[in-house]
Amino acid sequence: MNPRILLKVKGASRSDVEHILQVITECYINLPHNLDAVEVNIFQSSSDALSFLAAQSNTAGVKSRGFDEDFYAYHHAWLGLPSITVSVEKLNTLTPELADACIRHEVAHSVLHGEIRYYVIPTPPPYRRLKDVCKLSDDYLLDLTYLTAVAVKDYEATKLLYSHNYRLDQLRYAEHLLDEGFETTLWKIVEHHSEAKALFLTGSLKIPFCIKPLLDQENLHLQRKLESYLQPLGEYQHLLLEVVDEAAERFIDDTYSNIQTAAEICCEKILKSILT
Repeated sequence: MNPRILLKVKGASRSDVEHILQVITECYINLPHNLDAVEVNIFQSSSDALSFLAAQSNTAGVKSRGFDEDFYAYHHAWLGLPSITVSVEKLNTLTPELADACIRHEVAHSVLHGEIRYYVIPTPPPYRRLKDVCKLSDDYLLDLTYLTAVAVKDYEATKLLYSHNYRLDQLRYAEHLLDEGFETTLWKIVEHHSEAKALFLTGSLKIPFCIKPLLDQENLHLQRKLESYLQPLGEYQHLLLEVVDEAAERFIDDTYSNIQTAAEICCEKILKSILT
């Protein structure tokens, strides 16, 4: 049964709205869920979509992070309901198949992470211990926790879709993420500043975690592409991949536990050596 859709539209054409709703409802038919309702917010312009998200984050009292001018579709549950916001302007820069894959990725998040508890994540114990040793601020721990949670939740969303016949769809999505390229310039700026470097590397777990469920014998090219994508990180290339591989082996059907597992391995393999 499909959830009730609470629809908000600004500027988008009827045909675009109908197509987006078709993709969303078809995805809910194919994915197991127990959602009663979901907000779907469709904006023609990316600036309107960003303004809307900023207003919602302010209403909820959360920091306006996690979305930027490059977002195509975005899910949150800050106000108690799963909420998917779409920028038609940005989706139109993609192929139709890739645009649909981006929407489905957010639908998967609504199925798995459609409650506010998935967006108010307590600091994992490994990060709390790191604070005591390294004299880190509460805001810094919040950033580490946020970046780790985003990476883990992306892994879970990809795994759900890939296991429900969206294989080619999510391969397109993964290749798109890799094709956008690594932030080499930013890495060169932060790599000599320990706290900024540690945050950057934690944030760099997002794409490898998102792609990890796709890395089977049929998609060996994706593993090579991922290694090439991370190559600017030098010695940290393989350390990041080790974090992802070891964490994925230990993940269970519990997002909080998975975030703690990822934080523990990231601390041991990367963060301690940088911050202590």
